[in-house]
Amino acid sequence: MMKRQFFTSVTLCLLLCFACDDFSDIMPNFQLETADQLDADEYAIYSSILSRYSTSELVIRQRTSDFTPVAENFALFFNLEVLSEMDEGLFDSYTAANAESFNLDESIQIPMKQLHLLSNEGMNYFFNNITNENAWTRFEKQYPQSGIAYHVFNRVGFNDTKTQALVGVEMHWYQQGSNETQKLGSLNYLEKVNGTWMIIRSASYELN
Repeated sequence: MMKRQFFTSVTLCLLLCFACDDFSDIMPNFQLETADQLDADEYAIYSSILSRYSTSELVIRQRTSDFTPVAENFALFFNLEVLSEMDEGLFDSYTAANAESFNLDESIQIPMKQLHLLSNEGMNYFFNNITNENAWTRFEKQYPQSGIAYHVFNRVGFNDTKTQALVGVEMHWYQQGSNETQKLGSLNYLEKVNGTWMIIRSASYELN
């Protein structure tokens, strides 16, 4: 009788241990922050840009980036013939729109792709107080089809008639064997053609 009770107790302990291990592997449900009011055209532009990515799962940081590159670094880009009709004040409008950061909502919709907004709570869970490699391992477990990457948008700068737009998007990703997160920005010029935002040209820029 005593042996049976002993083995029963050991079995229960083992089951509880395994149960605790399994529970610790379950990712929390990250609470989104209160969204700011953004124009529907901005979300249409974000969707247009993200639709070009090949991964079936896209992770977008909810908080926009207020970092904007320096205009002087795009001298060749702005002199391209396809950008000849760009309004002179468009870049200034873009930098002014990003004087501070804003919170996105879940209005970005792309058919056949899974989209996830990552709040500050989520960012802290993955990347604070943890080594870079372990952070991205945890991230990949939660978003296995993401290409081990997340994206951060700027606010969009428009011309007065809202037929032209300029916006930056950052990509942060993990590269095997690297001790640092890789990152690169892309400045995108778009025009509204027959009611649809079309990407005319993009140029890359370095991030701080």
